[in-house]
Amino acid sequence: YYKGVRTVLVVTGRGLNSLNGVPVLRFRVQQWFTQDPFKRVVLAFCTAQKHDGGPGSFYVLLRKYKKKGHVYWDPDLYH
Repeated sequence: YYKGVRTVLVVTGRGLNSLNGVPVLRFRVQQWFTQDPFKRVVLAFCTAQKHDGGPGSFYVLLRKYKKKGHVYWDPDLYH
């Protein structure tokens, strides 16, 4: 975002080896994208095409970086 990147590919994996086969990381990433501070930066996301990782990956569209208006990244967000 700060480097001006507008689209990214996020690879989480499908989570098939997770406890009970439940994809924990994929679910958490979806939650993060829809909550502050990410919701201020992420415009859209969707499952990637098969050649880019399919259901184990996301395409993410990011808002254009503007020097005005600051996004606060809470360091405790990821603990």
